[in-house]
Amino acid sequence: MEDLEIKKVNEVYYATTTEYDITFKGVDYKLRKYEDSKGGETLIFKDGDWQDLYEDSHGEIENELYEMIWDGVLD
Repeated sequence: MEDLEIKKVNEVYYATTTEYDITFKGVDYKLRKYEDSKGGETLIFKDGDWQDLYEDSHGEIENELYEMIWDGVLD
């Protein structure tokens, strides 16, 4: 359009959630990685509910899952 001049475009806020259904070491897991402009968090579906997953929160295997999510192994 001739009458249009875009002076500036800024991303003000973003949010995304990625859900993973995986089998790791013979066990099925459902994981979520949530990211927004302020940071991110990881969730694991366990005992019928979504729980925070962070380093040392659920044991050694879950530590590996946490690292795989944030290292991009699952993407």
